Amino acid sequence: MSRPRQCACPLLYLHQPLHNTNCRSHALYMGNLDLSTGSKQMLKTSIGTYEFGANVINEKYMLLGRLSNDGRLSGRVKYDFTNWLSSKVQLQLGTEPGQSHAMADADFKGSDWNAQLKVGTPSFLGLNYFQSVTPNLSAGGELFWLQSNMKSGVGLALRHQGDNGRHVSTAQVASTGVMNLQYSHKVTDKVTLATDLLWHWGTRDACATVGYDAILRQVRRAKEGVARAAVAAAVG
Repeated sequence: MSRPRQCACPLLYLHQPLHNTNCRSHALYMGNLDLSTGSKQMLKTSIGTYEFGANVINEKYMLLGRLSNDGRLSGRVKYDFTNWLSSKVQLQLGTEPGQSHAMADADFKGSDWNAQLKVGTPSFLGLNYFQSVTPNLSAGGELFWLQSNMKSGVGLALRHQGDNGRHVSTAQVASTGVMNLQYSHKVTDKVTLATDLLWHWGTRDACATVGYDAILRQVRRAKEGVARAAVAAAVG
């Protein structure tokens, strides 16, 4: 039996500031887990997890930690060296084989561009570049190489932001067979609506998410609804 494939999205997210520099969060994730049977038929089962988070953020650095009920522990550290150079380190520890990994990033920023170099385990190397084409439109690309599997890929992306900044649209496509479309709209200063579509055209499987983000005094609440379906062969 091959490794199961998971599609999980946050169903409920609560963000509570404790101080000017630290806060905590609670998140519930729900979705589907695909188990391969060795044939074309996939067994689907529902999954649900809870995740507790703690954050410390100031002008120079950011510390994020997450702990889930299935035993996964993750953390991220970001530090700004200068206005044009910053670095991130991400680490995840899990109870099952393949769940533990580490990633280090170096971010470079210009007046109208940004680039990122990524190095991770096991033997991962990535490079991406994003350039502003107009004040509202940006375009970029990504290259990656995974030595352990002798696998490489290329991705392209577009991002458009409205004149008043109230809506943002993004589109991403990768040679690995994944297309991702996202749209967010700021209804008021405290309420934002968003939608996300993830499509694997090789397996004809899609995962769609619709949600909202609301700020209620000192508690930030986000909720999403997930719809997942196999795309019919007639689409391809």
